[in-house]
Amino acid sequence: MKNVKLRPNQRLRLKCNARSPSPMRISWFKDGVPIRRSRRVRIKNKKRKRLMRSTLIIRRATESDVGEYVCRAKNKDGSRSQKSRVTMPNRPSDVQLVGEPCDIPYCMNGATCTLFRAVNEYVCECDEGHKGVRCQLSAVVTIKPPGVAAISTAEYRPLVLVMAGLSLLLLFVVLVAVLCTYRKRREGDEKSAVALAGSKNGAAMRPASRRHSTASEGRNQQVSPWRRCHSSTELSAEAPAAALPSAASVQQLDSLLHSLGADSSARPAAGPTSIPKMLSQ
Repeated sequence: MKNVKLRPNQRLRLKCNARSPSPMRISWFKDGVPIRRSRRVRIKNKKRKRLMRSTLIIRRATESDVGEYVCRAKNKDGSRSQKSRVTMPNRPSDVQLVGEPCDIPYCMNGATCTLFRAVNEYVCECDEGHKGVRCQLSAVVTIKPPGVAAISTAEYRPLVLVMAGLSLLLLFVVLVAVLCTYRKRREGDEKSAVALAGSKNGAAMRPASRRHSTASEGRNQQVSPWRRCHSSTELSAEAPAAALPSAASVQQLDSLLHSLGADSSARPAAGPTSIPKMLSQ
């Protein structure tokens, strides 16, 4: 690795490459102290076959970042290291920095802008709720009540699992309710369709039966004249014998005709059956 000269608020980037046929691990140290990741410090490791590349990135470097950096690669066979010296020539200890208001609108969201002529650098002091080099990003502000300890990620994990389980259970219950409602509605529609079909069939059968009865009545009424005559003849033939004149009435009629002087020879022979025959003709 090469030595690096930095300016205030400049990004520091150090690269370290190592090759080994067996698995290895790369660690970073500053002045003998292990470097840990944070919001400002990032470590990227990429492995490709036997080659591993590690990059150390520090945003907005300050005087505290000046020192000796060591990249150490270690495996089961041993370890090797590379060193780099990071310096800041224009440190505040060497040059007195005097800030003045910025001559251009550099900072955003109402941040205070300061220009350092000695290093030609613009520095923004962000208000609460903003972050970034120019205070262009919104920051999430966490308000913690006094006396309440911070909760670590490991303590949040069981709560997250419980909430996820409850959400899945609620989703399952909602799906079952929707399926039951759909099934009941479908059964109701099927029953309504069957009832409607039955009512239509009954309505269609009633007019047909009525038409059949009307047609039969019409056929009974449309009787031929010959049949009417035959039926009337049968009725007259079946008339009771009591409707014919009796023998006493016939004798009275004969005596009346004889008294009037009617010709007895012109009349038919007296008999109980002569009058009925004449009347029938």
